Amino acid sequence: MKKIGFIGVGRMGHEMVRHLLDNEYDVTVFDIEEENMEKCSRIGASKAKSTAELAEVTDCSVIMVNTDEQVNEVVEGLIEGANKDHIIVIASTVHPNTCIELSKLAKEKNVHVVDAPVVFGLAGAIDGTLMSLVGGGQSIVQTIEPVLQCYCEKVIHIGEVGNGQVAKTVNNMLHWSFIVANYEALQLSKEYGIHPAKMREVLLECPSSSGTLQRWMSHRLTWPHKDMDTVMTLAKEANLSIPLHERTDDLIRKMDVNMTHGLIIND
Repeated sequence: MKKIGFIGVGRMGHEMVRHLLDNEYDVTVFDIEEENMEKCSRIGASKAKSTAELAEVTDCSVIMVNTDEQVNEVVEGLIEGANKDHIIVIASTVHPNTCIELSKLAKEKNVHVVDAPVVFGLAGAIDGTLMSLVGGGQSIVQTIEPVLQCYCEKVIHIGEVGNGQVAKTVNNMLHWSFIVANYEALQLSKEYGIHPAKMREVLLECPSSSGTLQRWMSHRLTWPHKDMDTVMTLAKEANLSIPLHERTDDLIRKMDVNMTHGLIIND
């Protein structure tokens, strides 16, 4: 399997494509933004005119778009052009049920779907140190694992299709709770005369340290509402009470979506 398609080549997607090319994969890209495809073309990728065309010339397609609606549209296009046993990898973060339903649709056309959302963000994409949380059949996951390893430091198979998204959602639950908690803690330290940057250094040595705090300067408030919507939907479907995360959901919606968390460090 050396012919890989990649749909959604924005900042993260571009870096992931770069790692695939560095590992000598033949990569074809598609994006609604021509400029994004041009950037990939300049580093060696081919361009497709549609998702169906991309599927026709590849063995595996990786999707890195933003929303469930976009994933649905992309997968439908890929199925239209895919050959038998084409593998679709949903690297986007979406609702687990989206992946499950698309897997059923693809199966009717002898196409396979794997959900493999990633963690560690843009920095991980640049360094090739992302981690894929993978849901799908064992043999299919084994087939595409070398592809994922091009841009991932670790690939973890969690179970059937949809489980990768459940794991990513749980990770996001904690991430956004840590964002709110760390921000409030640094604000409090500042009010009592301890510079937030110094307080962060101290906290990194304490039991309360977290990966979120370690990467504090690189965080962006990207998609918190989408993430927390999925959390709250899954909890409701499971009839599970999660009062802490209900409060986190409320607080994260009140934070300025353009706020850079590093600002409190630099104050």
